[in-house]
Amino acid sequence: MMRRALLIGGNWGLVHLGAYRQAGIEVVGLLGRREEPVARLAREQGIPHALTRFEEIAELAPDLVSLATPAISHGDWLARLVDYPVICEKPLLGLTGSPADWPARRHPVWVNYAFAFLDSARLLAHTLSTLGPVHRIKLACHYRLPLTFTPAQWWLEVASHPLSFLAHRLGEPRLIAVHSPHALSATLGGVPAALYCGPAEAPGLYQTLELHTQGGLLRLAGHYRPGETWQYAPLTLDGRPLNDGEWCAEDCWLRANRRSLLAILQQLAQPAPLPQALGRGLFNPAKAWPLDALIQAAYGTASQ
Repeated sequence: MMRRALLIGGNWGLVHLGAYRQAGIEVVGLLGRREEPVARLAREQGIPHALTRFEEIAELAPDLVSLATPAISHGDWLARLVDYPVICEKPLLGLTGSPADWPARRHPVWVNYAFAFLDSARLLAHTLSTLGPVHRIKLACHYRLPLTFTPAQWWLEVASHPLSFLAHRLGEPRLIAVHSPHALSATLGGVPAALYCGPAEAPGLYQTLELHTQGGLLRLAGHYRPGETWQYAPLTLDGRPLNDGEWCAEDCWLRANRRSLLAILQQLAQPAPLPQALGRGLFNPAKAWPLDALIQAAYGTASQ
């Protein structure tokens, strides 16, 4: 039974903290690079132990570990955390590395891709199942935030969310062509896709997903603006709204992440057959890796 968890990383790791506490799991430690900030955050969040060294993890004997550090460090951490089940923040590895580099594992790794747990995405998935085959896809993501990401990093931080939903529903992505740093052609489960991720005119993050199906055009658009919470416009079929959109005071994106994390915790506590778990929207490394591989291939960053 999962009773004790440890967090590595203190930013998005706090979302994991909330999910653990909701599930009745004690977070026994927080590990970070610098002693004073880690100790301060642990005190603020009521976490009893602040750690700065990997070797200290074994002393706390956690039942699982959350990895919420920058993606560039995930490969090294996952290669060392072979003795623990791990919930890893997306992207799995980012711009370098491959799961083939890891030693054999005795415990599972699950990757937190939460888009499929939005109410809007659930309705989109249900509606897709009634409309026949998808013929083509258009995804456009825009960003304008005070972050020093490269175009490739923006793909992984912004576009990977709706891409994860497409991979979940249709199949893994494969690169066809690179038209610019911001525009790719790909397929998802064999369906042609025009993908864009580039700068926005207004501050914030913006997503627009269009799926051309046998039964009509499905369109979902959402955005985050600084000082506001995420919200999604009504899902439309040939311009006709199918819902009232999605917004909540707690932030519907944070809610989707908690749902994803709780679903992973349930899978760890009571494992379902792998196809069933993946069908619920969970991502293991084999399902998550092709998203990283797409961007590595587009930008030529794969490890040689």
